[in-house]
Amino acid sequence: MISAAILSSMSEHFGRCAPKEGCGVLALKRGELKWIPCTNIALEDEDFILDTNEYLKIYYTHEIVGIVHNHVHSSCEPSETDIKYCNITRIPYYIFSYPSMESCILEPQESYL
Repeated sequence: MISAAILSSMSEHFGRCAPKEGCGVLALKRGELKWIPCTNIALEDEDFILDTNEYLKIYYTHEIVGIVHNHVHSSCEPSETDIKYCNITRIPYYIFSYPSMESCILEPQESYL
């Protein structure tokens, strides 16, 4: 379960990123869930691409349990692109509608590959 403090930090990050989507990673380190904001390097406002260097640094030092991004002034329902990349990465996607912070969790589908 995501704590109120993590949700607040996510909301602040999404606000700083708007009108672009904000993104980051949920990861475990020594059993503690952490929210690690990342730079969105996508060119389009309604897309996200995690900065590769930031992601790799997290990957080698934490256990990644989720990829997080938001949809600005839109539903948290996953897009076709969200579904595709969730299935490719095999990592759950936590999608938030900003500013309401309504959320959806998209699990990778075994039958995709």
